[in-house]
Amino acid sequence: MNFRKIASKLTFGLVALGGLALAACSSQGKFGKSLSHQEYMDTKDGETVIIEGYIQGRRTWYNGAVVYLQDDNGGYFVYNLPCTEEEYKTQLKVGNKIQVKGYKTSWQNEVEILGDQSGKEAEWNLMSGTKTYQAKKLAKLSDGLANQNSFVAYDGLIVSNVYEEGRNVYYDVTDGTDLYTFCVETYMELTPKTSETYSTVKSLTKGDVINVEGFQYVYGTPQLHTTKVVKQNKNIFNKGTGVLSYSEFLAKETGSTVKISGYIMDRQSWWTSNEQGKATFYIADKDGAYYVYNLPCTQDEFNNKLKIGTHVIVEGYKTIWHGEVEIQGDQSGKEATFEVLEDYKFLASATDLSALLSKPTELAKHNNEKALLKGLEVVSVSTKPSDDDPDLYLSLKYTAENGTVTEYSFCVESYLRGKNTDVYKTVAGLKAGDKVNVTGYLYIYDQVNTHIIDCVVVK
Repeated sequence: MNFRKIASKLTFGLVALGGLALAACSSQGKFGKSLSHQEYMDTKDGETVIIEGYIQGRRTWYNGAVVYLQDDNGGYFVYNLPCTEEEYKTQLKVGNKIQVKGYKTSWQNEVEILGDQSGKEAEWNLMSGTKTYQAKKLAKLSDGLANQNSFVAYDGLIVSNVYEEGRNVYYDVTDGTDLYTFCVETYMELTPKTSETYSTVKSLTKGDVINVEGFQYVYGTPQLHTTKVVKQNKNIFNKGTGVLSYSEFLAKETGSTVKISGYIMDRQSWWTSNEQGKATFYIADKDGAYYVYNLPCTQDEFNNKLKIGTHVIVEGYKTIWHGEVEIQGDQSGKEATFEVLEDYKFLASATDLSALLSKPTELAKHNNEKALLKGLEVVSVSTKPSDDDPDLYLSLKYTAENGTVTEYSFCVESYLRGKNTDVYKTVAGLKAGDKVNVTGYLYIYDQVNTHIIDCVVVK
């Protein structure tokens, strides 16, 4: 648990960003002339800055205050602003305008004023005027960075995962292009565990469509500190007529014709064989995942229709090859077909299956799922001869708390992540003894042989 991460996540949202941008802030306060929002953002880390804004959200007092400020041009995050409890209650109220002089820094991409920086502790003074903002509607998740620390809103996001960690509840959301983690921060005044927002988020399930409001905090990527969630009355994983559920697909005999639906999570590169274009896809639904091998498609269909995040229906020949349950798209006489649905776009979160690393049989039951596997040690990295990008084979071992060692052979498929990708370069540079966490698709080749898409070296 990263306490600094939790302690700095604010989620209060009664107020927000809306209306036209007015003239840059340039008034003269107790500490001198305040910077405009753009001037503040352009200032280097480690500099002393003077800013002013209206308090829009705050964390419960604890020998200091953590507040979101906003002016007509942007938002500010002030962490651990020195104040007494009485000042917090009577002067640092939501809506009040204050001027702050303090040390500017950034942490995990979050731009902030660090109020308790040793020797450079922040100062503040109450100014005249009060104001609260309406949430600024953002069209897509990637707009979050440009609106950092402002009060914002998103409509029509899809839930990918929900989990509690420490005091907070987290939920992954996607707009079909990006996948971010949002948070309900229980240190914030309006969103304790007893709040409606907390209970609403906790009740969400994969595929729910939601509208959200909150403060656009950043933790690596935009991580909204949520103040309000409204569930739309729909879930994107409702199956159509004649489409199998994941359990029904598993129950079908090998050699059967099956019809499944799901969202394209990933894909290998398009190629041709016997003048037939084809590509291999990783597809997920609410309950499981599918590997569709050599699905017939033209290059134009691959480039423009069968994109990552797209909803598809696939009908084809079910088979098992070296333990891998799949749909074989180019089975002679039973070639697979597909239909693209234009309703939603979706990206799946990686499920943390690290607890199953010492139980390979149980791990294999999650065939084709996107998984996070932590605490692995590198034994070796090798390749096989290739005319172009060779696949990388990564021999790994997992040591359980009781000392039991389980070994795996994972792979970076060059058709999936080629030599110019970050994961390929990272894996190619590994050496025996390195500790790694990997993300990938749980492909089976006699045993779990995960197709790796991300690798993080644990220092």
